[in-house]
Amino acid sequence: MPVPPLVLSLPRRVAAFLLCSSILCAVPDDWPTWRGPHGDNVSREKGWSAEGAATPLWRAEIGRGYSAPSIARGRLVIDGYFPGASDEGEGEDRVQCLDAVSGEVLWTQRYQALAYANEHRGGTLGTSTIHEDSVYLLARDGVLRAFALEDGALRWSANLVERHAVDPGRYGFASTPYVDGELVIVNASRTIALERASGATRWISEARDANYATVAPIQLGERRGYVVFGGAGLAVLDAASGERLRDYVFRKSPKNVEGATPIVIGTQVFVSSAYDQGAALIDFATDPPRELWRSRAMRTKLAGCTLFEDHFYGFDESMLKCLDLRGEERWRVRGLGQGALAISGGRLLVTTSEGELLLARATPEGFVEDSRRALFDDGVFWTAPVLANGLLYVRASHGGLVCLDHRLASQAPRTTEPAAPTNVAPQLDEPTSAALPTPEELLRRYRAAAAFPEEALPALTWRGKLHIVGLGVEDSAALWSIDTRGRWHARFDLPPGIGGAIDRVFDGERAWEKNPYRGNKLIEGDELSELQRTAGYRDLLDPLPRGVPAITRGEERFRGARCFAVELELAREPRVVRTVYFDATSGLLAGRSAPREATVSFGAWRAAGLEGRALRLPFARTVFDPETGIEQRWTFDAVRIEAPAEEVFEMPVMK
Repeated sequence: MPVPPLVLSLPRRVAAFLLCSSILCAVPDDWPTWRGPHGDNVSREKGWSAEGAATPLWRAEIGRGYSAPSIARGRLVIDGYFPGASDEGEGEDRVQCLDAVSGEVLWTQRYQALAYANEHRGGTLGTSTIHEDSVYLLARDGVLRAFALEDGALRWSANLVERHAVDPGRYGFASTPYVDGELVIVNASRTIALERASGATRWISEARDANYATVAPIQLGERRGYVVFGGAGLAVLDAASGERLRDYVFRKSPKNVEGATPIVIGTQVFVSSAYDQGAALIDFATDPPRELWRSRAMRTKLAGCTLFEDHFYGFDESMLKCLDLRGEERWRVRGLGQGALAISGGRLLVTTSEGELLLARATPEGFVEDSRRALFDDGVFWTAPVLANGLLYVRASHGGLVCLDHRLASQAPRTTEPAAPTNVAPQLDEPTSAALPTPEELLRRYRAAAAFPEEALPALTWRGKLHIVGLGVEDSAALWSIDTRGRWHARFDLPPGIGGAIDRVFDGERAWEKNPYRGNKLIEGDELSELQRTAGYRDLLDPLPRGVPAITRGEERFRGARCFAVELELAREPRVVRTVYFDATSGLLAGRSAPREATVSFGAWRAAGLEGRALRLPFARTVFDPETGIEQRWTFDAVRIEAPAEEVFEMPVMK
């Protein structure tokens, strides 16, 4: 791998000046736009406490979406989508201005809108920019608006679809307006520069399918430009005219996501994308640009990376990773899901797919978690947390916004710790010795806590709902059925716009998927092995297979819970291990993880109420594929003794 030249601090200060000279805020600790006042997603704020108050300062309902809050002059601006009465894709977008400390709504603007619920529940995408006394926001339908920060009065609007025939595509526009002097720059299929005072178009670039990422300023010699990510790759456009100065082809296959804001380091640019694309560092000082390195170690899907002290931090699909400037991985953490992060005070501020806020050390030496707290019960958490003036704001896609008080004790009173929850599983006696419990002891505790019978479990059918994060499957009717012969059937409904259902079946010898949307197929190889562990009883009944070397590694956190981690050595050459987690308090199975395997977690254990049996079963199951970043969340309402219907085991014609 070629080693890039040393990146000096002076070009970074120049890049920071380029951005700070454009986005001015009255208070140094404000966060007036996407990725903050410096455009790097790093807060320079020092007057905040990592501990924070025990209870949220306030909560607000701000509508569906992924837009981040923008904070300036004591005001918070955020937008969200509110569905209509039928919730069939038509409703309204609301732009709301709240008091940043109290959460009081100061003004609201409403506009008719479509949900754009394609492969997700829909909602707003772009983040507003506060500049001086104005707010600029690009809606996903292509309307750019300017509001007065004081009272929300509309100063001007520009319908870019009507004016320039740009196409919002399947998902809509997601670019955040970038204010540069007297101009506002947005990516809306083309890059468009509008006059900040009137909304008149100053210049428009050639078409690039740049619908999602926000522009980033760059200085190339005497020429100032904007880095644009979209279409086949990266381009540098002249800031004065929109003329293309440089071009770099990044896309290696048709499937990609151009949502990450490029990170500018002097004349070098870091870019990343999901699926088969990965990340690259390119030097634009020359024409054509020079690729310094390229790697699949960082495949960001939506949130992008953050550069801090010469290291990139971000979500590679569903794994949190740290890379150095040479693209070499320093560490990785599994089990957090598709989240997002920001950095302040040498700490990572991370949202997880479970609705948690996690604080950890921003250091390449290794992942060290400092704290974790649950904030939401459901939703998608692709929006990075925002820290401004000691207050931390976290958004959930379903419409919740929470404000956490992390001001220093001298700035705000601390609240007392809340009472411990009462709806937890029955407690088992903790081990009396200081020594760690053996794998055999943990397995016995688990079977006792779950009241598993010595004989085989009966045929069971779970019914409930399935949510597949990012694929538009939300609260779909689902069932999971297993018989005493080891055969199983899993089924879930497809979204209303598609119709039908997907069935996955194992008849004891063969497995297949019956899919009216993509066609039927056999399930074989690694995919079948994974399904046998997750859809069959293996994870539940035999989490520690006999004959596999096992040791208790210690106490670790898994999905926010304190667990005993048991390491299974599946192979020695090369060494392959799987970690199984048992809840340290209840003794119940929490889940398992391993390289190149899905991360599986179990929750909501309770008495199943099956014909007088004392059996306890999990009523929640999460299956998380690190390669695709797809997370399945199964939540069950009921379970009964019922075998799969025999007709489901009749194999259909394969496509």
